[in-house]
Amino acid sequence: MTGDKTRNAEWRERLKQRRREWQAKRRVALANDPRVVAMKLALKERRHAAYEKTKAYRKAVVAKQKQARRERKAEERTQRDTALRQMLRPATKS
Repeated sequence: MTGDKTRNAEWRERLKQRRREWQAKRRVALANDPRVVAMKLALKERRHAAYEKTKAYRKAVVAKQKQARRERKAEERTQRDTALRQMLRPATKS
């Protein structure tokens, strides 16, 4: 019985080794396959295009927010200046 276990373990180990060799061989074949290379390149380009689109969108949003902030501050400044003029006007009339 112990011989069977040893033989079985050796057999399993040989299978594992053959599987590893096959997978390594397959990895190399896929790395050199023109279809896979083209697919990876297309995926890379799509990812880059999506990144650029998102980047442009974010840039536009930030620009819009900055413009709104500038307009709001200009309005606040105008109101503050108007209030100051109103406070000074009675003092200069007398």
